[in-house]
Order: sequence, then structure tokens, then C-alpha cells
Amino acid sequence: MYYFSQTKLAPLETETDGYNMTDIDMAYYFQMGQQDMTVFANIKNVFDVEARVHSSYLKDLTLLPARAFHLGIRGKF
Repeated sequence: MYYFSQTKLAPLETETDGYNMTDIDMAYYFQMGQQDMTVFANIKNVFDVEARVHSSYLKDLTLLPARAFHLGIRGKF
């Protein structure tokens, strides 16, 4: 996802740089007996980009989350 830099500002706003946020999501679906199962993995912010949400009141104090990994298995019954 690409976010453009914000340069058209309202009074009291500050500019924010653009950034490219890359996420990877993978899943494998299978059945175990009568159960529907999913094994999944995802990586958020793959390149550990420093990003700020322009509309946030806290953008000058905090960033969006850094890189994160998730692995799991999910079953429906």
C-alpha cells in the first residue's frame, strides 16, 4: 500500500512524508477429520518503514507499529 505525502495542509497541521507499507499474508486450509483447519503466517510492515498517519493528533509523538510476525493455527468446530 502506498501512502502519498501530505503537503496540502489546514491551519496548524504539519506535513507528513509518503511511505510504502508492505504486508505478507499466507494461509493453508485443510480438514482434520470433520474439522476445518487453517495454518497461517503473516508479516506486517515487512521493510520496517517509519510511518505516520497524517490525520492522527499523535503523529508527531508516535509511529505506526514496526515489523511484526504472526504464526498460528485456527480450527472451526
